Amino acid sequence: MRRKSILRSLFSPILIVPLAVLLVAVVGASHKASPSIVTPADEASLRVRVNSDLVQIPVTVTNKKDQVVEDLNKDIFLVYENGVQQTIAYFEPGEAPISVCLVFDSSGSMANKLYKSVEAIHQLLDAAISDDEYCLVRFSDRPEIMVGITNGSAAVAAAINRIYAGGWTALLDAIYLGMQEVKRGHNHRKAIVLISDGGDNRSLHTRREITQLVREADAQIYSIGIISPPELLLHPEEIVGPALMNNLSHQSGGRLFRIHGIDELSSAVAKITMALRHQYVLGYYTKDAHNDGKYRRVTVKLNLPKGTSGLRAYWRAGYYARSE
Repeated sequence: MRRKSILRSLFSPILIVPLAVLLVAVVGASHKASPSIVTPADEASLRVRVNSDLVQIPVTVTNKKDQVVEDLNKDIFLVYENGVQQTIAYFEPGEAPISVCLVFDSSGSMANKLYKSVEAIHQLLDAAISDDEYCLVRFSDRPEIMVGITNGSAAVAAAINRIYAGGWTALLDAIYLGMQEVKRGHNHRKAIVLISDGGDNRSLHTRREITQLVREADAQIYSIGIISPPELLLHPEEIVGPALMNNLSHQSGGRLFRIHGIDELSSAVAKITMALRHQYVLGYYTKDAHNDGKYRRVTVKLNLPKGTSGLRAYWRAGYYARSE
């Protein structure tokens, strides 16, 4: 019997931050920019409050081949808040440490996909750099923290080899647990990497509750959906599973990578690794100094040279200002 969990206690009305900076938004909805843009995720997709006038917006740029574009300079980016252009006062290109929670589906349906999935996790861990943090949550009938958030990848690399497949799929509960653990990380770039082959058929938390949690959190969700052909889907949750993962990834500012064969896992993990590593962090002091608690829509445009096309920028749609 499913029971509803109450998440109200998760979120304090104001986040306490250092005097320097606070990450208020992470990579978000996708847009073609050449230099035109498309409206990002809607306003409800983020409810993060800030106690500083300095707003940081990490942005990822990809080309036509879905490869991350590096070495762009600050002048390429234009940032708008509620339609008002802002002055970029802080620009951070290149790699930075990340705090990542790996959320791994070990339900019975993953039995024939387990070996390749573990290989893919090792591939992601092999790309770790100094000061990275990782945690590991496995889930079937219920989620379990196998490794709490810790510096380095060695503990997770050892634990992932102990996973076996069996049971049902408590995907929503696993995301809840992963979010709670990764927020303990010390790096301002935080993410969930979810590997699953289906929907949810066991969680105590509801989709609505987890969607709200994801909207309020400061971690991206990158999902790898190992999707079977439609004719092989036997259960309702398998049919709606991809849409569930896509919605949660979209709400968080991450992405869903749909793969139809286990051999595609390596490529999907490589794209996630690059997206996590190579972001441009744009910082600005908002020109709207009112502490009204209202949503501020953020738009990023790419001011590209003539003849340049096919680039896409990913960012989150905005943030909630602090309120007095």
